[in-house]
This record gives sequence, C-alpha cells and structure tokens, in this order.
Amino acid sequence: MENQGVPESWIGQEVVLHTISDREFLATLVEIKDFGFAYHFRDDEDIIFAPWSVLRWMRLAGEGDEFYRT
Repeated sequence: MENQGVPESWIGQEVVLHTISDREFLATLVEIKDFGFAYHFRDDEDIIFAPWSVLRWMRLAGEGDEFYRT
C-alpha cells in the first residue's frame, strides 16, 4: 500500500495512529514514504518504522476533521 494522502506538513507534529488491530496511540510523525511511515513516542528518541498496511487511519492530535484513512 502506498501513502495516498498524509500531508507532508504533518511531519514533526503529534498524530493519533489507529492500527488495523484497533489500537490507538499518540506519536510524533517523523517521516512518510510510499511504503510506510516513521514515528516516535513523546518520551522516547527511538524511531519506529511501520508499513502502511498496519494503519487504519491517522489524524493530527487535537483535530477531528482532517484525517488520513487507508
């Protein structure tokens, strides 16, 4: 699956990630690529990469209108 809508302006901002396993968490978006995205948690410097296939939707933290849905 390719990135088909996460704006590059979201990089560096806190986002809510909702996975296909119905888990939801807050993270900072670090990078987006055609094959996946990278993020890290607030108090952790480790960067985590995930393929788009694990994501159900993503939205900016604190905003309910604008979101990316797979």
